[in-house]
Amino acid sequence: MSGLRIDIGRLNVGLHGISAAVVEEAAIGLDTVIARRLGARSWAELTDFDIDELSLGPLQTTVRADPAALRDLIAERLVQTLDAHLPGRTRAPEEAV
Repeated sequence: MSGLRIDIGRLNVGLHGISAAVVEEAAIGLDTVIARRLGARSWAELTDFDIDELSLGPLQTTVRADPAALRDLIAERLVQTLDAHLPGRTRAPEEAV
């Protein structure tokens, strides 16, 4: 297990065209899904580093996104974006898909 610690104090995600009810339900348990996705990554070689600001970019989803799919989409994009910003990594989030 890695000694890497990631603290996310606040995550702002702008969503257009998705109902408030779906967004609110998707937010429930989002932290658990993110922790599971991050825990599955192998970042054992990393030491301390800082990322001042992180943007997930636009998220593409179906018009009728359900809360579980939205949770997974946000968590996956966060992991991809973090992976692209880690020391020694050069991939853009769009290339990591």
